[in-house]
Amino acid sequence: MIAGIASLVFIPLLSIASAHMIWAFGGTSSDLLIVNKTDLAPHVGADLMVMEKDTQQARNGRTYVFSDLSRNRGLDEIIAFVERHGGLVPAERVSA
Repeated sequence: MIAGIASLVFIPLLSIASAHMIWAFGGTSSDLLIVNKTDLAPHVGADLMVMEKDTQQARNGRTYVFSDLSRNRGLDEIIAFVERHGGLVPAERVSA
């Protein structure tokens, strides 16, 4: 990576209601997979334990985050991943 140039990363963001479509959204080959709105799982008949097992199998060791971004759950992991793999400078290191 050239200094000052961010890398391109592929990060699909799936709602818990559509997470069964992990294969169709590139969830198996993306740099990071985000399954969001985990708080809605009970309302859409999603079993998070089953989904986590399926995601682990589909991702085959690649990074994923189950999140509830409306409550900032998982946000720190996502930001850290983007900073690390996207070549971005964390906000606290940016000079004004």
